[in-house]
Amino acid sequence: MVLKERTVYSNSISDKETFWYFNIMYAFALVATATIAIVSQVYVQSQLTNQLESGKLINMAGRQRMLSQRITKCCLELRLREGNQAEGIEELKSTLADWKSIHLSLTERGDSISFNFNNSELIGRMYEVIESPYEEITEQAASLLQFYEEGKNDSVWEREKIRLLLDNESFYLRGMDAIVLQFEEEAREKVAYLKQVELLSLMLILVTLLLEVLIIFHPTARRIQRIIQSLVQSEQHAQEISTKLTELNVSLDKSNKEVKDINFALDEATILIRTNEFGIITYANEKYCQITKYEQRQLIGKKLFQNHHSREESIIYDHINDPQQGTNTWRGEICDHAQDDSLFWLDVTLLPIVSQEGVLYQYLIICSNITKRKQTELKLAQFNEEKLQRQRDEQKQTSYAIISGQEKERKRMSQEIHDGIGQMLTALKFGVEAIPAKDDKSDKLLQDLKGQLHDIIREIRRISSDLLPSVLDDFGLVAALRDLVKTVGYSHTGIELLEEPGIEKIHVNKTVEIGVYRVVQEAVNNSLKYSDASEIKIKLSSDFEFLHVSVEDNGRGFDIKKAMIDSKSTKSGNGLANMHERAELINGQLAIISTKGKGTVVSLQIPIEQEVYGED
Repeated sequence: MVLKERTVYSNSISDKETFWYFNIMYAFALVATATIAIVSQVYVQSQLTNQLESGKLINMAGRQRMLSQRITKCCLELRLREGNQAEGIEELKSTLADWKSIHLSLTERGDSISFNFNNSELIGRMYEVIESPYEEITEQAASLLQFYEEGKNDSVWEREKIRLLLDNESFYLRGMDAIVLQFEEEAREKVAYLKQVELLSLMLILVTLLLEVLIIFHPTARRIQRIIQSLVQSEQHAQEISTKLTELNVSLDKSNKEVKDINFALDEATILIRTNEFGIITYANEKYCQITKYEQRQLIGKKLFQNHHSREESIIYDHINDPQQGTNTWRGEICDHAQDDSLFWLDVTLLPIVSQEGVLYQYLIICSNITKRKQTELKLAQFNEEKLQRQRDEQKQTSYAIISGQEKERKRMSQEIHDGIGQMLTALKFGVEAIPAKDDKSDKLLQDLKGQLHDIIREIRRISSDLLPSVLDDFGLVAALRDLVKTVGYSHTGIELLEEPGIEKIHVNKTVEIGVYRVVQEAVNNSLKYSDASEIKIKLSSDFEFLHVSVEDNGRGFDIKKAMIDSKSTKSGNGLANMHERAELINGQLAIISTKGKGTVVSLQIPIEQEVYGED
């Protein structure tokens, strides 16, 4: 039965091919004949047009001979002073102008008279031969015209000019006669050639018609005869196929019932959707309508899983629109919004449906509702995030407590060193300075002792300032940074502080000031110890929303990732982790940019509360 159906389908295709074959053959025959006729006629008409141009050229050449004679005639009449002198001058002038214009057009050098014609090579050479007498006639006629216009009277000069004019005229007329004869000869040759072309085109049309009869019409007639015989046989086969189609319909009814049963089971058990090859919904079962809160008629023609909030295509379209992956099964999880804005999750399996010819024509989508599972996962993720946040807060509080204790201990030690050891060393310095020198040796010894005491007192002050500078407590961050630059400047002359005007009017609390000072102090110490920098710049600025602090050096730079790992594992003393920790405790953002061979930039940004702005 299937074989018979294929036979019918094959016969249908064969009939269509035959129909198109006949059309193409007939069209080809007509086009070939018409093309030959049209081309030959177009060519003949173009040649006839050329012949008309040839006649025009012969006419103009004859007129040129007449004009040369008229020029001579006008000059002779003016010499004899016959008739109206003004009219003779005007006639000579107009005749000379026409003669020049026609000559230029005939020699293809002018555009006053339009010709759709090109001179042959022989005629071109003939024009070159008469070019010299033409120029001589033109020159003599122009001289005589000027002579007559000015009213001069020189019979000897006049007689010589007219003699030259007559001598060149005879030579020019013989040349123009030869040119006219050559024009006529070429015109006769073209007419003879045109007759040959017309005869050849007629013969070509007859041969084409003969070939069309032998190659197209005769085979076509035989093929039509075979087709009629085939149609008779097909009618007999059609009766047999009709009987078997009845049996096939019974089998198809049974298969349709089984398919309906399967579809009913799928509709009841799962979420089922069908789309065309472009992902446009053509069917959606009741379960999908319930979860999306749409009616079925609203879903038909709608894009699959299109989130109506963002109006963006679902990720499933990345698979559908891919020509290489579109015929493969796809599985994944899809999040979408229902009509009432409620969120739902589906576990989706997309099955491509391909026809017998291997053409994809629809998709079958089977889904299961996993919204509850995804909600549980989301709650678990939120719980874990809250737990991590609590741990971070606890760590931050612990770090704050440790650093606060360190700062208190630093302050206590700084005060003890400054008030205890510092005061005793100062008193010792005054005592040493009060001892008189008895001789040069004891004087030198006392001077060395005073220098050592001075260096010890300065080092004690530096250590006390590093622990916690009293100026930070007394005068604030800006004064403390100035003091830091001054202290470091004793041993490193390349450090400077760049302040934005009015920066000292912006105040922050003591905790923030200490944190900023420690970050700057650590950055400066790192530059001095590890970077071999010749210049260190500390910059302070503010935009009344953030306080910006940066430390820049022109040192050798370093690998930030490796330095952070070493800092956390206590293999290096550059304190990068400590700087990040202090920045986090004061809600600041720390950025470190370092390029090997070009230096390092440590940038700190701290938010400023509105109520702690300066006086202005």
